[in-house]
Amino acid sequence: MEFVKRYWSLIVAIILLYASVAVLLGICLKQNGGHLVYALDDPYIHMAIARNFSEHGVWGVTSQGFSSTSSSLLWVMLLVLDYSIFGVNEYSPLVLNLLFATATICLFHFIFKGWALSETFNFAALVGVILITPIPLLIFEGMEHVLHIFFTVLFFYLSVTVLAGKGPRGTGHAAFNEKMLLVVGTLLVMSRYEGGFLVLSVCLFFAMR
Repeated sequence: MEFVKRYWSLIVAIILLYASVAVLLGICLKQNGGHLVYALDDPYIHMAIARNFSEHGVWGVTSQGFSSTSSSLLWVMLLVLDYSIFGVNEYSPLVLNLLFATATICLFHFIFKGWALSETFNFAALVGVILITPIPLLIFEGMEHVLHIFFTVLFFYLSVTVLAGKGPRGTGHAAFNEKMLLVVGTLLVMSRYEGGFLVLSVCLFFAMR
């Protein structure tokens, strides 16, 4: 009960997210004869690359040869991992997006908690993140956008934490945050190449510092 009382805003926000996804999934299946259909054609390109790589070891939309047709190296690699474990299926992008959507909501809650804000404000802010982004619709695009949002927010948070750190660099939490910043920066660019612009901006701030 103490856990629920302390984290009720996060719990209710996640329930709201899952309920929204369930409603959209029901509508999608009803309108498409029981088949899951994504809103764009791009996720099918990613799934084709992942299938060919997991089955034939070829990174391409066909098994005949290499083709660099993906906007996200990390997303395809996650699909490859999923296909290698569970087999090729159309639900993998949906499940992965739902997992990273949950992680994103938890990350925002952690950040808001650090600001010592009330649980009521936290809940309102989390609902805003879910509905205004809007995360449920991005999940059904079947692409890497939710993954990119997660690493963008995490990289930005770590960057601000390290740049604004008052303690000596290279010690304690500061050293951990610095190492995490390097890892997350790499994953950010792998999630979408546009992440390189944010990484470059942060590098400029470090240079100025």
